[in-house]
Amino acid sequence: MELFFANNIVSKIFELPETEAHHVLHVLRYEVGDELNVTDGKGNLHVCKIILAKKKCEVEIVKSTFQSQNLFPTTIAIAPTKSRERLEWFLEKATELGVSEIQLLKTQHAEKWNVGVERLEKVLIAAIKQSFQTWLPVLKPVIAFEKFVAASKSFPQKLICHNLQPSSQQLLQAAQPKLKTVITIGPEGGFSDAEINFAKENNFKTVLLGNNRLRTETAGVTAAAVLQQINCE
Repeated sequence: MELFFANNIVSKIFELPETEAHHVLHVLRYEVGDELNVTDGKGNLHVCKIILAKKKCEVEIVKSTFQSQNLFPTTIAIAPTKSRERLEWFLEKATELGVSEIQLLKTQHAEKWNVGVERLEKVLIAAIKQSFQTWLPVLKPVIAFEKFVAASKSFPQKLICHNLQPSSQQLLQAAQPKLKTVITIGPEGGFSDAEINFAKENNFKTVLLGNNRLRTETAGVTAAAVLQQINCE
């Protein structure tokens, strides 16, 4: 079952975005009268009927349903990887796992990074379509680590991954279910001691992601999967 995305839905009749229209008309060969599923990324799922299929694809909403957002949202704050492909892989998998927000972090050991958020949002859109979800994760542009940590007072559960502190609990044991959670993932060089101490001063709890050292994107996906499992139990 295909799912299409349109963020310009303001009435019962609307046009699909150009890229979506091309896929519908020229790849899948849909015709007037055919029905398709469209989401706006804000919880709405529309069953639509094609009413115009020429250069543009115009559709009419037949039925709509609204899916509530996760009551226990997860924010992953992560240092971007040097490789755009690895970052995009993380974004794709985190979206499939239901992460509600992704915050990019500038840390002391982070690689230089210059990929625009707009490009990365296309990865998120593709991922919600593939996994048939109606909520598009919020992707926030790079912010300094200290600034983000200081502004994280609204999270009941604040976690920071740091495998150099073996006395910390594994995430699976440390995280409490059914709480709005933020978890921070460092760059390949890890968080600095100053960053860890600053996070602790702001009530972040250090956690482990297994016994092995993970790449940044692997750590992000592992954290997302563990928190999803905890909240599904």
